[in-house]
Amino acid sequence: MASTFNCFAYELAKSPDTSRIIDTIKSSRHSYTSADRLAATSLNKSGNKSYRQKKYALAFRAYSNSYPNYPNAYSYIMTSDSHWRSIVQFHSKQVSVNNECKIGNQYFSHDIEMDVSQHFEVGFELAILDHDTKLIESQLYKHARDIADCLRQLANFYKSTPSETCVELNKVQACLGEPLIN
Repeated sequence: MASTFNCFAYELAKSPDTSRIIDTIKSSRHSYTSADRLAATSLNKSGNKSYRQKKYALAFRAYSNSYPNYPNAYSYIMTSDSHWRSIVQFHSKQVSVNNECKIGNQYFSHDIEMDVSQHFEVGFELAILDHDTKLIESQLYKHARDIADCLRQLANFYKSTPSETCVELNKVQACLGEPLIN
């Protein structure tokens, strides 16, 4: 019999932001209602529809409005993914004059680190805390973990470059790869 990874015994190396958010969620879980859960589910469905239409900014808004209603792993993961896809999509459509820099490096590494710790990592941790085996064993989850790891590596790369360096959109897109849902 093949051995399987016990994801529930796995403890993420959490950032202080991830830990703070998880602690807040744990302490307030008793206060969420079925109406809150329905609102979150509805917003996730709206996010999925926009995401599948490649309207990533709209998807981001829906997912990021979902988890305040009822914190769930899926909405946190999809918030981060749709956020970065919307950034790439927006800047890819912008006309560049004289090869001007579309995304500067001044805050880029920090933005990635904050987003990964406040969204992807929270989503991964919630999936583990909730014993959400279906999500944890899904391709979406595995791909999202790969995206988060790649974005962290990209942040580390840009940390070592001057702040006036232009961020290459193709590197961000390479981290994202194929959409998480079709």
